[in-house]
Amino acid sequence: MNVRGKTILSIAALLIVLISSAYVISRVLLIGQFQDGDKNLISTKLDQLSSLVDESQAQLNQTTKFYANWDQSYDYIQNPDPDFINKNFLPVSLNDVKVQLVVFLDPTGKVVDGLSGNDPSETTHNIPEALLPFLA
Repeated sequence: MNVRGKTILSIAALLIVLISSAYVISRVLLIGQFQDGDKNLISTKLDQLSSLVDESQAQLNQTTKFYANWDQSYDYIQNPDPDFINKNFLPVSLNDVKVQLVVFLDPTGKVVDGLSGNDPSETTHNIPEALLPFLA
């Protein structure tokens, strides 16, 4: 083999070594950095998604809690239970929100029960007679 053939062979071998080295270096350094960046981005997005799910669940809990009171009221209209009034319509709480009259109507509009009172220590289970024509 002459000098020219040896030179071409050594340049080709050196080129293969350099390309292999560049591939290994890029594989180790660059791809590792891209993977770390992707992991950080995914972690951030998962945290945001988790926060969004938690907020949505909290909102759903508030909504269902609100509607649960309506369900209890509907159950009371179907089957009156004095404990419902005693638990949910305390005289002090009605006075705090300045409610002087609570009326329960069935789906037909018939008065089922009512509460009235201005005294924070007492609530009566009757509706003033003067209001009954407006409620029927």
